[in-house]
Amino acid sequence: MADMSLDPWVVANSRNISPERLHAIGVITLRWNECEFWLFHLFCGVSGLSQKDAWTLVHDLGDVAICIRIKTFADQRGYHTDGLDLISNALQAYDITRQNRNTISHAWMRNNFALEDTLARKSKKPDSFDAMPFESDLTTLRQVADEMSRLEMNLWLLCCVIEDATINGPLTSPRKLALPVALWMPPPPVRTKQMRPPQPSRA
Repeated sequence: MADMSLDPWVVANSRNISPERLHAIGVITLRWNECEFWLFHLFCGVSGLSQKDAWTLVHDLGDVAICIRIKTFADQRGYHTDGLDLISNALQAYDITRQNRNTISHAWMRNNFALEDTLARKSKKPDSFDAMPFESDLTTLRQVADEMSRLEMNLWLLCCVIEDATINGPLTSPRKLALPVALWMPPPPVRTKQMRPPQPSRA
């Protein structure tokens, strides 16, 4: 593999972030597309629809809406509890991974007097411009990419056990995924002390 740090184009486009971190972000983008691909095929499996008919129904839906429909169909299919637990686990992992992907893909870069810029989650509040930095070093980004790889494999295996109907009985494979850790969590709401209304004095 060529040394990316010697490629003039890579160097020119890595002024604020290392080539290795940029590569990790690219891997995250591609692997997430594969996760979406297999989520769609999981929908096909639990719904019993052809790919053509399923795509007609979900082509303009977001991932959250598709996940809700997968869970609803799965609950109606009479699958063994092992299979239902695995589907529920995969959808949980998918949702956290989706949030991590969005956090990374839509991040702004911020320099906190470090050698490299950090990634920061832009504010969604109209009265606050400040972006909130989150953990985005090379190790963290590669971990997110690896979690996506495991999720992709898990979704594919679920499609397999649905296709061959082994989901109708006890399952020893695939195993449940360890749930990823969210890169960013909203700060707890600030509780404002409510003033008690004045009490009438007792004579």
